[in-house]
Amino acid sequence: MALADQNDTPVRLQGKRSAMTVCWLLGMGSLLSWNSMLTIGDYYYKVFPRYHPSRVIPLSYQPFALGVMVILAYHGSKINTRKRIITGYTLFFIASLLCIVLDLATSGHGGIKPYIGLCVLVGSFGVAGALVEGGMVGDMAFMLPDFIQSFFAGMGFSGALTSGLRLVTKAIFDKAHNGLRKGALSFLAISTVIEFLCIYLYAYYFPKLPIVQHYRSKAASEGLKTVSSDLAAVGIHKAEGNVKVEDQLNNKQLLLQNLDYELHLFLTYALTLSIFPGFLYENTGHHSLGEWYALVLIAVYNIWDLVGRYAPLISCLKLESRKGLMTAVMARFLFIPAFYITAKYADQGWMIMLTSLLGFTNGHLTVCVMTAAPKGYKGPEQNALGNFLVVFLLSGGVVWVGCGSLETRAFDEERRDQNVMKPMIVGKPSAMIVCWLLGMGTLLSWNSVLTIGDYYYKVFPRYHPSRVIVLLYHPFALGAMAILAYNASMINTRKRIIAGYTLFFISNLLCILQEILVLNSLINWNSVSRSWQLDIVTCGHGGPKAYIGLCILVASFGVGGALVQGGMVGDLSCMLPEFIQSYFAGVAFSGALTSGLRLATKASFERSHNGLRKGACKPILINECLLFLAISTAIEFVCIFLYAYYFPKLPIIKLYRSKAASQGLKTVSSDLAAVGIHKASCSRHSCFN
Repeated sequence: MALADQNDTPVRLQGKRSAMTVCWLLGMGSLLSWNSMLTIGDYYYKVFPRYHPSRVIPLSYQPFALGVMVILAYHGSKINTRKRIITGYTLFFIASLLCIVLDLATSGHGGIKPYIGLCVLVGSFGVAGALVEGGMVGDMAFMLPDFIQSFFAGMGFSGALTSGLRLVTKAIFDKAHNGLRKGALSFLAISTVIEFLCIYLYAYYFPKLPIVQHYRSKAASEGLKTVSSDLAAVGIHKAEGNVKVEDQLNNKQLLLQNLDYELHLFLTYALTLSIFPGFLYENTGHHSLGEWYALVLIAVYNIWDLVGRYAPLISCLKLESRKGLMTAVMARFLFIPAFYITAKYADQGWMIMLTSLLGFTNGHLTVCVMTAAPKGYKGPEQNALGNFLVVFLLSGGVVWVGCGSLETRAFDEERRDQNVMKPMIVGKPSAMIVCWLLGMGTLLSWNSVLTIGDYYYKVFPRYHPSRVIVLLYHPFALGAMAILAYNASMINTRKRIIAGYTLFFISNLLCILQEILVLNSLINWNSVSRSWQLDIVTCGHGGPKAYIGLCILVASFGVGGALVQGGMVGDLSCMLPEFIQSYFAGVAFSGALTSGLRLATKASFERSHNGLRKGACKPILINECLLFLAISTAIEFVCIFLYAYYFPKLPIIKLYRSKAASQGLKTVSSDLAAVGIHKASCSRHSCFN
């Protein structure tokens, strides 16, 4: 069979409605198993009451989905799309079936082993989701935008379907023996059947539609190799002479040109999944709807998410402006304070309204971005871009808040040597992101101490911790900063900043180390300085020695802050203004992050036994580490690595440091030497003078 003619309009349109219907069904199948798990969360709360399933299950799904999706996107041009998608739906089918087997084998009883088994199956849903969603979006990106809209509408319908069925099954089995379990098993059985149907539709029916054959043939003629097996399955073989060899954008160029679209998806899903489903299940209080309340909220979200995915079909509601999309995405962050205030002070009607808006905006923005981004590219580029968009969509589920838009802009300063332009541009977005992370690490430890001030007031009620801690931090920070500023021209900037982040890391680690040693009875009380035995050594009870130890650590944070903040600002001042802006944006974000986490932990543990201490020190690794200090320690370690090894290797950083060295700045010499650039070689940059 010959390749279809690109100008043959009747062939192109034939089968369009059937293709849209199949895309809709395949979209439903790509999320049905996962939505079923979310919707029967009340059942898993009954079976595993101690393990917070509505929060842990998403954490089991999203990292697997994101990790696999990143790998697949990177190797997207080499992967057989047909095998990829069929494998994904087959994995959905098998995992859904095994969920039923697991429940039947354990007779619906909880325990750590069944819970681990459930988490493993949820992880397989994440892998399957990456296989299917990225493959389908990449496959349809070079076809009609209506196909992508139908696919995402089907995804939205899967949520509405599961929510509707959950309400029906709860009403039917509410008073029956094991009614909750029967309803959950009904869901899993329906998911299993539909996943099997999706395997058939994609493998045998979808490739035979004329319009699908037409667009796949066109993409193959533009050089896309991933569709060859789909075409071969219907008897179309790509002849070498029919393949057009044209210049195509590489992955990096595609990512940079569509960075705003990618951030739109990242921020949209980061915001949505910070609220849905965990907050709606656990943090909405008690209302007249009782056990139905969370189910109603989930159903309302899913229904309006479905409505939002169809909204772009109305031309006046379709957002295509990049600025308009960014404005809408950023405006959604008002949902965070709105949900917390509503959960605490308002009645259930306001919560239902907010949940409706959350669902509508999520579905609407998803479809608007997915249909607008691939326009204007060739088939192979559209396929790759579709995969990248799904990567950012999934990454929003792992990181629940983003750093804002990092758009690449052209440099407006004139240059005499055009060959210099390329190294200046290379690495700019990466450098801005690293600056943002380094800024966050600068104040994260200090903000963590400030944010858990209510806890220290309980532990040290007589010592006014919030006043004394501030008075300790700032004099040490100011004194160290004054000394460093006076001797700035003689100080090795690299050693200074690494020493600062290392001091942050060690100070945080010492607090955590005391807790782990004491709880495991491994501490040698004669060999450990008593002034360092902080929160866990005192078991949450205050005293002058523990308070002195805390004050010493706070003072070390002040010294660390002076080392890092002054060094970073001085280092970035000889580079682009955007780097300083990104750095201080990260500094500000550290406060927003700690405040958001504090609100979440306070809401989660406020009424539990010793809740204030758990909220301020929520442990990880079997309740053995303080939450805020653990997060700070991990991020400070990342900052050490980023500044010491990654940041200096970026071409744009090497360029500006070389320029500064050629102008007489000695403090950057060790940074340049770390990447093999010696001061004598910097004369080639004299063109900047």
